[in-house]
Amino acid sequence: MAVSWEQTEHFVSTSNRDIQPGRPTAYNPPRPTGHGDTAEEDVTSFHPGQADWSPENMPDILYVYKSPEERDKYFKEAERRPVPKYIGNDVMYEKWPVEGKDPRPLLDFPHLPDQVGTNEWWWVFEAWRRLDPRITWKDIHMRQYGPNRKAHWNTIQKLVSRNRSPAMMVTWPQQRDGLKSSNEKRRVHDYDSLEAAQAPQDDPQEQPEAQSKGKGRAKAQETSKAADPEGKKKRTIKNVDWVTPLMTDAQKEANTTR
Repeated sequence: MAVSWEQTEHFVSTSNRDIQPGRPTAYNPPRPTGHGDTAEEDVTSFHPGQADWSPENMPDILYVYKSPEERDKYFKEAERRPVPKYIGNDVMYEKWPVEGKDPRPLLDFPHLPDQVGTNEWWWVFEAWRRLDPRITWKDIHMRQYGPNRKAHWNTIQKLVSRNRSPAMMVTWPQQRDGLKSSNEKRRVHDYDSLEAAQAPQDDPQEQPEAQSKGKGRAKAQETSKAADPEGKKKRTIKNVDWVTPLMTDAQKEANTTR
């Protein structure tokens, strides 16, 4: 009988937040920190289940070719919306709120530390989102050290995206077999109060950007059709060696013009 995703080794070993007797109490090797005067403050808080992660010992989930069915099924069938994180009876809020706005509540993800260093290894962000698809770039961004944090969460997304291909790492789709990305749902920290977040809805902050990109692509397609109505022009794939590093020479030649 197949086990549920939260019972798999991938999930269990990397989500444990309890320090066991005889186990490490700090990252080994140490995680990247900030620079200069902020070095001691701009850090990723300790997560026991990820104590030994390093460039020489990356989590196994990064070597999995595609999203496991158990993972998709777990988050698809059960409406496992993230809930606010508590310390005792008190909700935990972000330490460095956006200027002019109230602090947003942190959401409770078993793999995500309470604080994230701005110089953290990019593949750590990728691992977190593979282990729990509910985690968004925004959840990571709001945990970063405020004084050194970039203005927008998409800087983290771009960092990960441009490093995947050189690292020979495939991109997992955020929607498969009806599993919707949590980016498409309204989050608790998009509201002024906890009570306002009762049901998942479209994210009002991210939807206009997606619509804008869709309109841009449609306009580009219309322009392309007008310039070449019969579709006779050949398309050229640039930088084939970088885009598809595993292609043979014959495959590159065959795909360069088509």
